[in-house]
Amino acid sequence: MKEKQKYDALRFGQAWPDDLDEQPADIDSRPMLFSGFTELTAKQQSFVGGHPAGEASALSRLIDDIAEDAEKEGVWWTEVSTSLTSSKAKWLSLCHDLDRVHARHPGIRLAFVCCISRGDPPKQVEQELTELIRLCKEDSDLLKARLGERIVALGLVGNETIDSFATKFESCFRMAREQMGWQPVPHAGEMTGKDGPASVSSAIQVGARRVGHGFLAMRDAALVEQMKQCQLCCEVCPISNRHLCDKTECMSLAEHPLPDMLAAGIPCCINADDPGTFGSRTAHGLVREFAACRDLVGLTDEQLALCAKHSFTFSFCPEDMKKSAHEQIEAWLARKR
Repeated sequence: MKEKQKYDALRFGQAWPDDLDEQPADIDSRPMLFSGFTELTAKQQSFVGGHPAGEASALSRLIDDIAEDAEKEGVWWTEVSTSLTSSKAKWLSLCHDLDRVHARHPGIRLAFVCCISRGDPPKQVEQELTELIRLCKEDSDLLKARLGERIVALGLVGNETIDSFATKFESCFRMAREQMGWQPVPHAGEMTGKDGPASVSSAIQVGARRVGHGFLAMRDAALVEQMKQCQLCCEVCPISNRHLCDKTECMSLAEHPLPDMLAAGIPCCINADDPGTFGSRTAHGLVREFAACRDLVGLTDEQLALCAKHSFTFSFCPEDMKKSAHEQIEAWLARKR
């Protein structure tokens, strides 16, 4: 297969015959899409690195895809995860990409979450973060491009079964928050087995306001109560959990703990988690994910509306956008009653 065909196959999930027209039950009955996190990561890297026109062109195309599909799916605000280590040229290109898609899609807004890789040494990450902060504060071109404002949070990604705790990078999260106002949003409690609750607890220790996934916290009643009290939002991704879990964690979507998380008072939002690599035909995959949460996970309209509200409440979008979104979600729910 030629390189462009490889890119398009991965971008549009052609390795798996999913479509927005599929029946939700098809998602649950399909075998696991990946043998584990290592295979997923390899495919994600080829997603950008294999583009025939190079990485910059691939990233630019991805930004276009995200904005176009956001408009189609009614997604107003998107926080795009990107690497912490990027050159000035790449950051300028990404800022210009945002300007372009915002002009083309006036109702859509995108921002960046810079992500630490779990396997990197903390000292190295601290140096990379220091350099990024310097660029945001001192470089005239990036000041003009408002890079510091376009980055809204500091994430943590990678294989949790190897390095599961956010506290490994506590000094980096503190630096980002104190110097730039970038809040911690690490992944936690997804693939860490018996250490799942401890992984979520470590995210709370670094001041996280959201965590990616977090569903393994349900194994610890005391932690569940703590998450309720501090209102730690979980970015729950049921289709990803169904197709990426190891054999000890694998579940049908009907067994997903999302309803129990909501019942326990944990704020949750619904997410697609790398939709291009999980077979979605759009760069967001939210229509597909909400349909699966309704038809397979078993959420009510009220619960779906609550998750949609949480996605704005715990985002970094402007306050007027949050207010308008909440009003429209309430209006949708009123029509459904």
